[in-house]
Amino acid sequence: LGSYSAGNSSDLEKATSIAMRYVATYGMSEAGLVQYAGGRRAPKDLATLPDEVRFEMRKVLDECFVAAKARIERCRPAIDAFVSELSERSTMTGEELLQVWESVRDQIPEA
Repeated sequence: LGSYSAGNSSDLEKATSIAMRYVATYGMSEAGLVQYAGGRRAPKDLATLPDEVRFEMRKVLDECFVAAKARIERCRPAIDAFVSELSERSTMTGEELLQVWESVRDQIPEA
């Protein structure tokens, strides 16, 4: 939403781990059908992976970032409505969340 924080560090760690498995364990990238990491062979330091594997991992992460950002921008009316409601009160029930969603869902373009 236009700013970064340290609060996403565990998300980045998980995303990097998934990208590494995708590229370096399952061979699902242009780096080829290779396995540089897996199970007990998972590297502790990503710098030990070949440059092409790290490049492909970065490409996967960049593509996912672009897709996530697009989804957030597309759903911005709902996010803004949720933020507005939550600024007035600290918690919301599932039913209240659905009411807010229903009030803005026609503002969300189809994917």
